[in-house]
Formats: sequence, C-alpha cells, structure tokens
Amino acid sequence: MLWFLIFFLVVAAAVAVAIGKARGAGVAVQAEYERIKRTEPDSALAQYGPNEFEMAWKRAIDARKRASNIAALKVLPLMAAILFAGFAIPLLVLNDDGTLLVLGSVIAGGVALWYMKTKVLDPLPSILDFMMREAG
Repeated sequence: MLWFLIFFLVVAAAVAVAIGKARGAGVAVQAEYERIKRTEPDSALAQYGPNEFEMAWKRAIDARKRASNIAALKVLPLMAAILFAGFAIPLLVLNDDGTLLVLGSVIAGGVALWYMKTKVLDPLPSILDFMMREAG
C-alpha cells in the first residue's frame, strides 16, 4: 500500500510540473508575440493575431522537432561508432574488473551527446526563424 501511495504522489507531482510548464509556455508565447508587435510592427509575424501566432508557434515547434530528428538520424552512425569505441577499446586493451569498461562507455556517451548538441542541434534555426520562413 505504501508503494502505491508513493507511486501516486510521484505521478501527481509529474503531472503538476507538466501542467505548470505548459501554462508557462503559453504565457511565454504571448509575451513573445507582444514583444514582436512592439519592437517589429512591420514584420510578417506582427500581422498575425494572438491565436494565429500561437498556432504558427506550435507549427514551428513541430517543424523544428522534425528537423532535429532528421539531423540526429544523420549523425547516428557517428554516435554509434563513438559509443562502440568507448566500449571496445577498454574491453580489448585492458583486462580488469570492468570498471574502465563502464567508465569508457560513460565518457564516450558524454562525448557523443556533446557532439550531438553542439554540432547538430545548436546550429538549427530558432523557432522564430521557422515562423518567418512560413510567414514569407
């Protein structure tokens, strides 16, 4: 019974955090809309209404997610090679209790994730860039 209560509390906390983030994201979208209306009144994005801007924002988020997924798939073989090297080199070179094997795998995973973030995901256009492309 105690495990059920703990599980329920963890799930309830996760749902509360997700709702809070979603509410904060909606406010951030409207704040960005107001900023664009105030600072760039002649841009194509300033011509949208508040609801149209929010719908365009959601479409741009989806487009950016698709672009990041495609970019991640393109670099996936390189990441797999880095992870394999981090696993295979300590396995082949050293005969120990497996500590260096785990350490090599963790370090290689960190290097692969760093490469993915800095070289693949960070250069992607921002959400506003996707929206400007759509607005024309």
